[in-house]
Amino acid sequence: MTSESKRPPPVVFEPPPGDGYAHQLREMNDALLLSAVRQHELAEESARASRQLNESNNRFEAIFETAPFGLYVVDQEFRLRQVSLRALPVFAGIAGLIGRDFAEVLFLLWPPENARDIASRFRHTLSTGEPYVSPVFSAVRQDSKVQEHYDWQIHRLALPDGQFGVVCYFMDVGARVMAEESSRRSAERLRFVLDSMPQKIMTAMADGVIDYFNPQWTEYTGLSFEETEGRGWKQFVHPEDLAGTELLWNQCVQSGDAYAQEHRFRQADGQYCWHLSRMRAFRDTDGKILMWIGSNTDIHEQRQSADELRRYADELSEADRHKNQFLAMVAHELRNPLAPIRNAVQVLQMTSSGDESVQLAAAILDRQVTQMVRLVEDLLDINRFSLGKVALRSKLIELASVVHHAVEAVEPVRRANDQVLVVNLPQAPIFLYADPIRLTQVFENLLTNACKFTPQRGRIALTAAASDGAVTISIQDNGIGLSAEQIDRVFTLFEQVDASSSRTTGGLGIGLSLVKNLVTLHGGTVNAQSAGLGHGSKFNVLLPNVVEVPPQAPPIDRGGLESTTTARRILVVDDNRDSAQSLAVLFDWFGNETRLAFDGIEAVEAAANFRPDIILLDIGLPKISGYEVCRRIRSTKRGEDIVIIALTGMGEASDRQRALDAGFDDHIVKPVAYADLDLILAQLMNQK
Repeated sequence: MTSESKRPPPVVFEPPPGDGYAHQLREMNDALLLSAVRQHELAEESARASRQLNESNNRFEAIFETAPFGLYVVDQEFRLRQVSLRALPVFAGIAGLIGRDFAEVLFLLWPPENARDIASRFRHTLSTGEPYVSPVFSAVRQDSKVQEHYDWQIHRLALPDGQFGVVCYFMDVGARVMAEESSRRSAERLRFVLDSMPQKIMTAMADGVIDYFNPQWTEYTGLSFEETEGRGWKQFVHPEDLAGTELLWNQCVQSGDAYAQEHRFRQADGQYCWHLSRMRAFRDTDGKILMWIGSNTDIHEQRQSADELRRYADELSEADRHKNQFLAMVAHELRNPLAPIRNAVQVLQMTSSGDESVQLAAAILDRQVTQMVRLVEDLLDINRFSLGKVALRSKLIELASVVHHAVEAVEPVRRANDQVLVVNLPQAPIFLYADPIRLTQVFENLLTNACKFTPQRGRIALTAAASDGAVTISIQDNGIGLSAEQIDRVFTLFEQVDASSSRTTGGLGIGLSLVKNLVTLHGGTVNAQSAGLGHGSKFNVLLPNVVEVPPQAPPIDRGGLESTTTARRILVVDDNRDSAQSLAVLFDWFGNETRLAFDGIEAVEAAANFRPDIILLDIGLPKISGYEVCRRIRSTKRGEDIVIIALTGMGEASDRQRALDAGFDDHIVKPVAYADLDLILAQLMNQK
């Protein structure tokens, strides 16, 4: 049954038939009907409002109990009207909480000054409607004596009974406050450390804006922090360094890479000093940059020292360059006079076979010239090693041939000292890949040293033994020996075994250093042994790359070619007349026909008129150089048929290459023994 069926029927007045009062009755009846309808509508509106109020109260209750923070309500009489479940722990232990005077509750919870302040805030909001948002509230509870921390705010609201009340929202922020306090203390400790450091320290925000300079910065620049924070640091960077500093810093801020740069900063007196600046990003656990922290180290003295070192290095490099030029010039100037001396010695040896005194003098001169040549070459080799310009020309060689050449080279010295040299090589030939000229130089140096430091009629032994793809060559003497200290430094450059003022042996102290460099270049090792002073010495050279030569092996270099006795037409060109004339005498003695020229133009003309088979051509000539002479002769009709050899005092590898590029068939360094020169000419003539 509906509500309409329950209502009593409306009162309707029926006028008596024919009554004139009928019109008024109808109007009254209509009015009553309208009144009934209006009452019905009002009843429905009241019911709807009641439902809405209930729904609102239900929503409030739901929010009140499910809110993620504590809630409580104080009514118009300043009594606690309602407390949410989340808020109850704050009021724990207080009996009869609901309906209790709120001020009384506050004084039970907090110290009097805090309780009065909170009560005052509530009353103000209750009377004025102004909300209040509190800063973090921290106080020690009266009951537990524990400090607690809250965020809270209050608002006025209308209660269901139509009166106003105050609702309080609060949240325990103790953990956050503790974390913030810990962070603050850490920041204070960090600031204390940074302020106390002797280095200049700065920090920047994640976007690269500087937010801290320690006191050392302000002391150095004479500027306050306010003047330098943000981008103010630009004013103390050297103008020439500013653009590069900004560019790199901005790049690092964008990429997160560590920053490191050297630049100049202006100090308070206006002077600029070099600094090394470093900045690193400080990140959170997710890798996000939180801040930058960096240091600035004064490196002005180090930078000045480095500049001075670079300047010294440049000066040393320049001095070394001049030294190299000087050595090359000295070698050239020494070789030029040595060449005619050697030629003259060879002429004496050939023409004075019946005169013992002349033969003795010639032998002495030959030994001394050989010694001077070796000293010049050793000195230049040391220079080449320092420049890294020594390269091996290795090929398959027989060890015996190298030893034979070395023994031949020291024979005059050995004979002069009346010493015994015993060579003991295995019967089976030993083959290895090596540079025969450089290896001969190694053994010649070691044998020469043995002869120098072994007394007359002393004994020297050279032995060799192959094992496991290597060969060990030992040179032992019964000479003056070596102390333990000397053994440690005997291979040091310019170190001399006998450095006393009364020493009787010569030398520059470079031979053994060369030996070590050359052996190392071959991949081998060398060491010295001695039982002490007066007990002789032994030097052991170990060389790898020993090979077994198969029956069909390629030809082995055994030290040279057969000389030819065919008469040749030879043009000798040298502005040193002694050198040219003495060499011509040698060639004439052996049946050759020679002509001389003393400058470049004469050489070109003589080549055209004399039609030589061989031209021995100096490089440093008057009028035109030997290079140009060679080019001009090569350009003639028969120029390609002539053997043209550069015979010069310039002995660097670059000199040889330049000669070959100019068209020379070979490059020979003065002075050269006639026998060696004759073999080279025979080889080149056979090739033509």
